[in-house]
Amino acid sequence: MSCSQACLRHSWCTSSNFKESSGNCELNKHEFSTTDDDTKLTDNPGTTFSMFLKGCLVNGCLNKGSCIFDQEKETFVCSCKQPWRGKRCELDIAVAISVALAGALAVVSAVAVVVAVAIVVAVAVAVAVAVAVAVALALALALALAVAVAVAVAVALAVVVVVAVNVVLTQQLGTTFTMFLKVRRSKTLPWSMYIAVAISVALAGALAVVSAVAVVVAVAIVVAVAVAVAVAVAVAVALALALALALAVAVAVAVAVALAVVVVVAVNVVVVYCDVTAQGKPWTLIARFPNFDEVSWINDDRLWWYDQNVTIGTTSDPSNNMDMISPAFWLVRGYEFRITRSDDSSHTPLLQTTGNCLGGQTFRSKITSYGDYRNGKVWSKHSCKGSCTVQYGGQYKKTDGFQQAECSVGNIQSSNKIGFWCSYGVQPQVYVFKSIMMIGGGGSGCAQADHGIGITAKAKGSGTKYKYDFGNTANSSYPPPSQSYSLNLWIR
Repeated sequence: MSCSQACLRHSWCTSSNFKESSGNCELNKHEFSTTDDDTKLTDNPGTTFSMFLKGCLVNGCLNKGSCIFDQEKETFVCSCKQPWRGKRCELDIAVAISVALAGALAVVSAVAVVVAVAIVVAVAVAVAVAVAVAVALALALALALAVAVAVAVAVALAVVVVVAVNVVLTQQLGTTFTMFLKVRRSKTLPWSMYIAVAISVALAGALAVVSAVAVVVAVAIVVAVAVAVAVAVAVAVALALALALALAVAVAVAVAVALAVVVVVAVNVVVVYCDVTAQGKPWTLIARFPNFDEVSWINDDRLWWYDQNVTIGTTSDPSNNMDMISPAFWLVRGYEFRITRSDDSSHTPLLQTTGNCLGGQTFRSKITSYGDYRNGKVWSKHSCKGSCTVQYGGQYKKTDGFQQAECSVGNIQSSNKIGFWCSYGVQPQVYVFKSIMMIGGGGSGCAQADHGIGITAKAKGSGTKYKYDFGNTANSSYPPPSQSYSLNLWIR
């Protein structure tokens, strides 16, 4: 076996040195990126150096990724720069997530189509069965009607025969009786003649009764046939109406189910944006707070914090400067959250919580766990209902809402904190300042409590309330906050 083949047998071996004089085979392992290795090799006469390209050494890494040796896998792998992923750093993580979501939506749509087709097939089968039943009933009614008509005709013929016989017998009886009277006048008749006449009279009476009964029976049969036909027609009509109604209901149900499927698919077609840090930790964009459009996050109904369950705004573009709330706001559970600026494409956190702030809850669960403050209910007085420890970074010192980030002399909250449902009034209650999420120190010495996200200020005795989705203050005596960028809220 050659030295090169010996190297190929070991996954960790990347090169070999074969000394021709001694026949020694030296197997080597490169543990650093090939871009960092000293590529100036020293030529040693009598020694054959062989290098084997393994892993990413074969085709290299894309998008400025580095090919480094992986100790665990014992091969060379790509170390990718953000936001790239994949064996060769060929995948943009945002695109990959969008593709995955698109695939999931495609599956949902396929299932919806299958359900819709199944419903249509079921309706078609139901219609076919209904038609078959209606045809069978019609044939049965036709057969019954034919039998009834045949019976009626037979009875009618029987009546005709009976009546004809009765007429003949009556005529014969009349002739016989006339002869009997003539003979009786001329001579005395034997008793047998009297008996014959009596029998003839009796037979005539019986035939009359039979004829009458036959007529009554015939009339009864005709009436029965008419009633049977009428009932059959009524049943057939009722069945037809019932089948038509059932068909209409089935079609309506099919249409309703199809529409429901379409609505469900449409409602669930939501693309969320995820940012994966250099440490491989994914952050999901869940909300955006702008001052550019209408105020949505500080309305008295607190709808967006508590009850908004439909997506509003662009969920897949962190650079957008309009209001946004994603289903991730009430569906995705996490442990920390962070805030970034919409005009920062690198998504550097201005603020990030530490110490398991969310505790595995959704953000809505966290923010609403402090109480029900819908419809203008007062949430606190000279205090915050809760807080989390944070660390600052990026452009936080130049960002509205962060002016008191480092203020440590507040009497309701110190620096390096974000508070929830904070309020502070200036004596003698000239103004009441509030924020749903107060950033940094607050209270006396730290610009009251109207700085952060969802801020408001109201003068005593005045119905006017100043409010912004985020800012350094809601006091009308100061300039309004910036409208050129928004604050994005992320969860992990």
